[in-house]
Amino acid sequence: NEILGCLVKLVYYQMYILRFNEMDIRFR
Repeated sequence: NEILGCLVKLVYYQMYILRFNEMDIRFR
């Protein structure tokens, strides 16, 4: 279960970074 939770956290983290980068590109 711990490994699964870690994977989910990683995926959410990557999604957050992608969204942040997309916003950064839009504002530029």
